Amino acid sequence: MDNTARLGEPAAFWQEKLLFNFCDTAPRALIGPLSLPSDQAFLWPIRLLEHVTARNLTDLHETIGMRLMRRLNVGDDNITHASLAGGRSVTAVQDALRRLRALGFVQWEPRYRLVDGRPRRSANAYRLTFPSEATRPHPELRRQRRRPMPVESTEQLEKKEKQKEALEKGDLDAMRRASEARALVAWHKAREIRMRKATQGA
Repeated sequence: MDNTARLGEPAAFWQEKLLFNFCDTAPRALIGPLSLPSDQAFLWPIRLLEHVTARNLTDLHETIGMRLMRRLNVGDDNITHASLAGGRSVTAVQDALRRLRALGFVQWEPRYRLVDGRPRRSANAYRLTFPSEATRPHPELRRQRRRPMPVESTEQLEKKEKQKEALEKGDLDAMRRASEARALVAWHKAREIRMRKATQGA
């Protein structure tokens, strides 16, 4: 028997409570999916699909939720994230469970087991619940994904460098033309002054 223990409790006590999911009276199976009334058990997948339509869950989240429900229905009490992944990443499973719990579809309690006399985190004890509120959009549950920075090719980088050089060269040419224009205006003013003085002296 697996020596399941909770922090701060004697190992022998939790050895007797292994099948009770840290509950004093109800066996693990009774606080799992069987705790749902038959009508809620029937509507659970339908409500799950409604949240997919409302974009609170993705198709992958629905698949993970249904996989969790099937595992609990057969009395599987050793459900890990990796076993729910089905070839997908564990991060996707964690995100799916996070959303399912926030929407009221599932609850879980952490469990521990003794390894070399010390408690170590084991598989969670899951139980299905039925959402208490009507289906509505929950945009706060959606992850905000950052767009990846575009990877520029060598040709694009060279093109940008040439454009930068052209702009810098254009700025220098503009400065040179402006300086020549100012010098030409000053030359014309000085010429007018000389001509005016010559006229007055005559």
